[in-house]
Amino acid sequence: MKKMLFACRWLSIFPLSVLIGMFAHQLLTDLQIFQAINMRYPEDHAFWIFLKAGALIMLVGFLVFQSQLILKSYMTPHHSSQ
Repeated sequence: MKKMLFACRWLSIFPLSVLIGMFAHQLLTDLQIFQAINMRYPEDHAFWIFLKAGALIMLVGFLVFQSQLILKSYMTPHHSSQ
């Protein structure tokens, strides 16, 4: 049961890292567009950039938190109560 939980936690990290990659790519694209069109309407575009950056930071934080939980649960000796 514990091994299954462990595997599920590890599997949950992969889609998270894919999401982080997608957000980072979007953010870089947005920043390039922003540099190109910042003369026209900067404030609207900047809002989306900040929003995506915030989401990226939250995802990375959650990923780090998850991996720390996994490592902690892996390092502690398992007492088989069954």
